[in-house]
Amino acid sequence: LYDRALVAAEIEWLYQYEPRVSEPEAVDPYPSLVYLTCDEKDTVDDIAIDVTGHGHDGVLTGQTAVAGIKGESLSFDGSGWVTLVDSHSLPLDNADSTVMMWLNTTSELSMGLFTHGPADGANVPQDRALAMNPNNRGAGLLGVIHSEVGVCWGATPINDGEWHHIVGLARAEGIWEIWVDAQKDTSNTYAPLSSLNHNYCSLGIAGTDHINETRIYIGVLDDIRIYNRALDSLEIDSLFNEPNPVSAGFLNHPANSLLQQVSPNPFTTSTTLSFRLFKPEKVQFTVYNV
Repeated sequence: LYDRALVAAEIEWLYQYEPRVSEPEAVDPYPSLVYLTCDEKDTVDDIAIDVTGHGHDGVLTGQTAVAGIKGESLSFDGSGWVTLVDSHSLPLDNADSTVMMWLNTTSELSMGLFTHGPADGANVPQDRALAMNPNNRGAGLLGVIHSEVGVCWGATPINDGEWHHIVGLARAEGIWEIWVDAQKDTSNTYAPLSSLNHNYCSLGIAGTDHINETRIYIGVLDDIRIYNRALDSLEIDSLFNEPNPVSAGFLNHPANSLLQQVSPNPFTTSTTLSFRLFKPEKVQFTVYNV
């Protein structure tokens, strides 16, 4: 039951692939606002389906399917970008948010990865964007803080032709962070974000102070997710270490668990053992009397 009218591509996707009996569904261990797997099975008639069911599908403009970090990915040739459907309803203005994706590029240009911007895109500053720095080839966040352009560039080159896991994280109080391959690359602090009531989100394009069609992405994007909160380091590590059937360059192991402080300690008849898993798994607890 939806509170909106589905488009034809969504209806066809639901008919073709739901319920999936013979193959596993894409599972997001931390529910997101937008999740584009970029897999061929989740792409219908130039629409990359948002598998969260929220309806923020990606409208493709010439992107093609190629081998990805997990399944297929979207290849950008610098001639077009992806616009998210109904993105004006995404609660990203003046709020915590996280943009996460895998990328693979060798380009040395200044390129956009994600933009949250105004409806017309003409000479109006965007709220925030995730982009690639033309100087050190690192990822960075840039955007508007009280009508001034702020930047938070990372120092790790990401255009070496290898897959990299990129996370751009912004907190409403003004803390910006860039993570590359589950390691914090840089952070910066600004005044709280201005709420600009922006109306759309795009992938594969950005600009310094407005949408700029000369800064279209060239390369491959995969497994794109947008959250309306700031992920913590454990969540980022877990998502980075999800099973990876394609690239042998990354460890293919399940995410670790976290055993928290036992309370009270020493043990009593009502001691609480707290732990955290990064995805649903069977566990065994063993307590030794030593």
